[in-house]
This record gives sequence, structure tokens and C-alpha cells, in this order.
Amino acid sequence: MDQINSEVLRQFENQGLTINEGIAGDARLVKSDSRPISNDKIKKTREKHNTPEGKLDKNGNPLKFHRDLDPDWVVQKDIINYGLKEHAAIDVNHGSILATTLTPASVNNTNYLPYCTVYSRHTKQFIKKVYADKGYLPR
Repeated sequence: MDQINSEVLRQFENQGLTINEGIAGDARLVKSDSRPISNDKIKKTREKHNTPEGKLDKNGNPLKFHRDLDPDWVVQKDIINYGLKEHAAIDVNHGSILATTLTPASVNNTNYLPYCTVYSRHTKQFIKKVYADKGYLPR
């Protein structure tokens, strides 16, 4: 997805549209539809999915769906959430999505500000400003 997004941004630049005035980085919680399971069960399920038999259903056909094992717990504003966190960088002038990635909900935002800025650099021009909330401050 990053490669496709970067190529689209490069094509915009070739057409004269520059997207380097500034970016805004932020994260949002994405609640999981999967119900929580224990760490032991997650470990066993991951091990099973990594075997040839774990990639087949009970009839021997390739699995079309399997449990998402990435969601986890986070407490935000005194509310307990189970899911993922989407980190995104948006162009401040045009609202274009420059970079996005999903992580387990408990991952600290600080780790992903460099990701959002690096993947927003589709040209050799410098990004003039980066905006982020206090969740991206180093701890």
C-alpha cells in the first residue's frame, strides 16, 4: 500500500501539485470485532496459522478468513479499548492522505511520527512543517 500511495503522490508532483507545505500526524483507535482472547491462546493460534494445516479449513480448502491476532488492549481517557491504532499523516493544505499504517492499540504514538513523516516525503523537497499532538512527544 505504501508503494502505491508513494507512486500516486509522485504522479501528483509530476503534474505540478506539490504537497510539502506541511503534514499533520495523528492516531485513532479502531475497535476490533474480534472478542479478546488470552495471550496463551493467541500464541497457540499464531503457531497453528503458521503450519500448512493451519491455512486450510475443515474441508481442506484454503481459509478465506482467520482470526485477527493483532488487536490488543489500551486505556485511553479512562476507557478500556480492544483493537488497533491507525497512524496517519495528512497534507494540511489539500487533506490528502500521505501515509497510514495500523498497529496494535497499545503501541505508543511516538514510534510512528518518524514513519508518518518519512513516508510522506515523496519528493526531494523538505516538508516545511509537521504538526502532531502531545501523544507524539517522546517519553
